[in-house]
Amino acid sequence: MEQMSVTARFVRPFVRVLSRYPDVAVKLDPLRALPPERRVDLQEAYDSVSHWVKSTGDADLGLKAGQTVCLGGGGVLEFAMHSAASLRESMSVARRYSRLFSDALEPKLEIEGDRAVVRLENKLAWPRAIADFRLSAWYTNHIRTQLADVPEVEVWFSFDRPD
Repeated sequence: MEQMSVTARFVRPFVRVLSRYPDVAVKLDPLRALPPERRVDLQEAYDSVSHWVKSTGDADLGLKAGQTVCLGGGGVLEFAMHSAASLRESMSVARRYSRLFSDALEPKLEIEGDRAVVRLENKLAWPRAIADFRLSAWYTNHIRTQLADVPEVEVWFSFDRPD
């Protein structure tokens, strides 16, 4: 199986949230030092996030990290997506260039009747915290801004609602 990686930009939102936990914060310096353009092993990143969830006891760590994503934090991929004239074009850019962020991410836009459905699929099995992060970050930076005037936006998860 091909080794997959993710940009170090993926780590930054988790570091922001983990900085709130004194027992974990002291161990974050190596992650803070990662240049954003560096690639990190995807499975190791997933394992680290799973470890942080266990260490902090915070099952919603991914949702919280996704909410800290700031506009521009996604680099050139994010810029290209926000430069698109429509959600359809933005998703086309995302699908074509998602490997700039993660080798495993497979964003898709499907039209189902009068609904546009954005699916964030992954080539590698991901823990809940990663799925939470991806959806939360995607909503925070892309869907919320591009569809600010749309009255009915729904977000669906593949698991039960968190507390």
